Amino acid sequence: MALALTQQMRRAFSYQPGITFIVGAGGKTSLLFALFHSWRETFSVLMTTTTRMAADQLLPEFAVQDVDTYEKTCEAIAAHIQYGKSVFVYNRIEAGKLYGTSYPVESLVDPGSNGCELYFDLGFVEADGAQNRLIKFPKAH
Repeated sequence: MALALTQQMRRAFSYQPGITFIVGAGGKTSLLFALFHSWRETFSVLMTTTTRMAADQLLPEFAVQDVDTYEKTCEAIAAHIQYGKSVFVYNRIEAGKLYGTSYPVESLVDPGSNGCELYFDLGFVEADGAQNRLIKFPKAH
């Protein structure tokens, strides 16, 4: 099943270097992890969220917590990717919720915009929260 899903994901999402932001209601986290697993063996992949997700969805073997400074976070990521090409960067876990990195994702993915000397082929970001709702509408302001 997982192999078939991986092949389907690769056909549906051809490789384009850069960051893919996943938005909308329902299925974002599942899609995020499916994309991550589909590409992590072939390319270096950075994954995070700009919102919150259930902490039990975090894969410890890919997790790197951002730390006090941007430079220390870069060092932590660099140390982690010595053992594998892909990483999920997060800020903290609080009340069962995982909070995404406090640093701009593009600064972690694109070496031209950071002092990290790191490069990831792909970045996947869960970019908004649906709070477990199946559909979302714009809020009247």
